[in-house]
Parts: sequence; structure tokens; C-alpha cells
Amino acid sequence: MKTPDTNAVFDQMPTENIRSMIERMIAAETWEKAQEVATKFLKKAGKEDQNDFDRGNIIHNAHQLLGRISLEQGNIELASNELLE
Repeated sequence: MKTPDTNAVFDQMPTENIRSMIERMIAAETWEKAQEVATKFLKKAGKEDQNDFDRGNIIHNAHQLLGRISLEQGNIELASNELLE
């Protein structure tokens, strides 16, 4: 059986599902995985159609989540940069 391409599956997930998944990772304190998924989330915005109404939401949510992750890890400077993006 062929394993699905996780990037393709991720790219097709609705924004709210991705955000919820990252929120659960933050709650579980799985920082590395949360950061990896949030970074993929941000890269997804680069792939979106420039006219897609959800593109700005993806960028905002990704930076917000990356900032929270950095803050939880004690990296105040990086958290500030992400939250101000």
C-alpha cells in the first residue's frame, strides 16, 4: 500500500484544522513538532493563490503560533519578532 504524501495532505487541509492541530501540540507541549507544523503552515501561505481570502489568515495564524511556541520555550526575542510579523 502506498503511503500518502503528507505535504500534499497538509496542503489540502482547511486552515482551521491546521490551527487546531498546532493548538493541541502546544497544549501537549510538543514544541518541536508544533514548530515544524507551524513552519509548514507559514510555507503553505506562499503556495496559496495571492487572491485567496484565507492567505492573510494563514500568515497571521502561523506567526502567532510560532510566537507562542517561542515564548513557551523562553525565547522572548524570537517570540516578539514572530508576534510582530
